[in-house]
Amino acid sequence: PAPINVFMVGTKIVLVLVCAQLFSGDPAKIAVSLTTATSASYVIGAVVGHVCLARRLGNLRFGGVAVTVGKVTIASALGGLAAFAIELAVQGMLGHGRSAAFVTLLAGGLGGLVVLSAVLWRMHISEIEDIVSMARRR
Repeated sequence: PAPINVFMVGTKIVLVLVCAQLFSGDPAKIAVSLTTATSASYVIGAVVGHVCLARRLGNLRFGGVAVTVGKVTIASALGGLAAFAIELAVQGMLGHGRSAAFVTLLAGGLGGLVVLSAVLWRMHISEIEDIVSMARRR
């Protein structure tokens, strides 16, 4: 765990410093870049953890996991695009006030989730099919 944390913290420090320089005049962009830096550090931690485990245990057969992660990434991007399109439509109709933000949150979140779910289902990801079949049995 310690070597993994060294890489994660190192990645986060570098990204935070770079983002602070790039976006020094815009607090909103700095806030977004901080969450992005945190996410990137988790990805680095996962990669370093995988490398450490593979060295110790041998081949982990990560190919299937990588394919599933790729499919989920594509489905998530499509769900995010749907939510963004809904946001633009709501802002076009209601403007930028609090009620528009509330409607955007509800409609965009629900629309993005529906698209994400539909795409995941159509991709026939075995883990998703297992979850759906468990839910149907209850």
